Amino acid sequence: MIELDHVTMTYESRDVVKDITLQVKKGEIFGIIGPSGSGKTTLLKIINLIEKPSSGRYRFDGSVVFRTGKGADPVGRRMAMLFQKPVMFNASVDDNIGMGLRFRGVREAGRYPLVEQALQEVGLAGYGQRKARTLSGGEAQRVALARAIVISPDLLLLDEPTANLDPKTAVVIEEIIRRLNREKGMTIVLSTHDLVQGQRLCDRIGVVIDGQLCQVGTPVEIFHMPGSTPVAHYVGVENIFNGRIIDASAGCTRFETQGVVLMSGSERPASQEVAASFRAEDVTLIIGDAGKTSARNLLPGKIVEMSPYGPFTAVKVDCGITITAFLTRTTVEDLAISKGSSVTAAIKATAVHLFGT
Repeated sequence: MIELDHVTMTYESRDVVKDITLQVKKGEIFGIIGPSGSGKTTLLKIINLIEKPSSGRYRFDGSVVFRTGKGADPVGRRMAMLFQKPVMFNASVDDNIGMGLRFRGVREAGRYPLVEQALQEVGLAGYGQRKARTLSGGEAQRVALARAIVISPDLLLLDEPTANLDPKTAVVIEEIIRRLNREKGMTIVLSTHDLVQGQRLCDRIGVVIDGQLCQVGTPVEIFHMPGSTPVAHYVGVENIFNGRIIDASAGCTRFETQGVVLMSGSERPASQEVAASFRAEDVTLIIGDAGKTSARNLLPGKIVEMSPYGPFTAVKVDCGITITAFLTRTTVEDLAISKGSSVTAAIKATAVHLFGT
């Protein structure tokens, strides 16, 4: 549906979006993640025709997109965008939602049923006569979403749609987004700084760092098989090691880093300089006999640090390399471990991902 071909956006001699080539498929939810200031919002604005790229080509449904300069672009009328901080006009909720319909020449009698349907879809039936500026932040965001979908866009663009909302309201917005995609077949492109949200909602994800599209893939590929060290760091991979491949055969690769050998299910040519990564959640700590585990990597060591990490405890183990494991509170109590405890870090070969440096 969307094809960007070597798109660059330059502001004041600085490339904010750098040579991005990207395809978004019709009917999918595509997520754009990346640090603040990485170019996510600018990329959405380019897709929405708010910004014109400095160079590159943009195709929508196979046709090259350009501005005619004579009223609304016909392609632009097939899209709607929800910004991070929605602006409410000083009018009723009904009037706010129906604004786009009015601009499209839909008469008042025709607008009413469409507005009512949009309110129902965002869970605000009966809110039509309220003053929009008296709504809570979560309610205002849902009204803004209703305003976007009331025109039945083929493409819905969402810029950090839950960034300023409490967790409960964020879940409501996510459910609405998912329903719009599944029941209406609406193509959705959203930017988010919430990595868990990206995994929950998106069919595919693009990682934008410093204006560059570093990797595109499924949530599993992005979070468990990062393509570069910057991507691995951004998606929260705790264990990243530079080294070299010393042997590759029979679907299992031996990787050496700082004198420690790891077995990986990734296939890479021997002698190639690469990096290895595995998530802290994929590390199991064993006390005593480690003979019953099926993990190919069994690394004895001592705990050098333990610290809270949200609902988990981050445990660092010196195994010749420092490995981080995330354990639940119950697991820590069951193992009866503390700083200085001797443990074995067990990691399955399939959890060890290799990528080029």
